[in-house]
Amino acid sequence: MSESRPTEGDVRREDAFNAAKAAFSFYGGYFKSVAEEIGLEKAISLHAKQAEFFDVLLVEMLRERLGDKEIDLGVFASARSEALAVLGITARIEEAPNSITLGVRRCPLYEGLRMAGVEHATIEAMCRRGVELGYARISEAFPRVSGVLKFRLAPEEACLEDFTTAATTAES
Repeated sequence: MSESRPTEGDVRREDAFNAAKAAFSFYGGYFKSVAEEIGLEKAISLHAKQAEFFDVLLVEMLRERLGDKEIDLGVFASARSEALAVLGITARIEEAPNSITLGVRRCPLYEGLRMAGVEHATIEAMCRRGVELGYARISEAFPRVSGVLKFRLAPEEACLEDFTTAATTAES
């Protein structure tokens, strides 16, 4: 029986994941210090403004790919998946006619913050606030697209991002 050897892409993704996890662990320590200094709610708001930048980059990537074409969830999911891959994240993608779900079990942000001692509930609040701003950016650029985060209920579960498109008059 032969062993399956990791591909160069697998190794690169794992290296990116571990580097991002280490960075987010460091960031988690910084976040905890900031939260002690200015309060948790204000620290989460500052985190969210920083996290929003990720979706600004995604919007630019999508605009470049789509050009003048209408938003396509397959292209959207591919671009979102590629953007997440920068952090070593592999998203499981499930497609339906007007929706797409990306599932993320291993997240360097989540794991790094946990390593720094940030509690699950605080990480959820950080992610939700950042996602709200990011999804608003996506909807501004692509008004037919809306997203909802289903945050993991426990550390070993996956986070799910559900994106849907509103029907156009031609589709109705």
